Amino acid sequence: MDLASGQRLLQLLEALVGDERVVQVQLTKALDAGGRAEAVKRVIRRGILLYVVGIFYSGGFSHPWPDLRLLGVLNRIALAYLFAGLLFCFFKPRSLAIICGSLLVGYWALMTFVPIRDIQLTRSNIARL
Repeated sequence: MDLASGQRLLQLLEALVGDERVVQVQLTKALDAGGRAEAVKRVIRRGILLYVVGIFYSGGFSHPWPDLRLLGVLNRIALAYLFAGLLFCFFKPRSLAIICGSLLVGYWALMTFVPIRDIQLTRSNIARL
């Protein structure tokens, strides 16, 4: 990716998502004005749009199915936005803090107590699994 295409991607992201504080204010206004259904529709529409832009930015459907990049960086940002926006729409701040703490503790427990094998992820090793 050259510098010009990177700058265009940043401009597109700013146009789609904007600053996180702006997103919070927009969702709060959408919740107040149109209700929860309107805010959820907005979050889902924006998440899907970001995901599709991520697929096309990483080569679109020009690659065959196994080589299609479904979870690039922009796609993961879209999924994180989608889930965070839905949580914001359905839970109060106290519940959000509890959910955040639970996710952090769960992630810590997963990383600490679940063993992983020491393998190299090459195509031949993955095919043997």
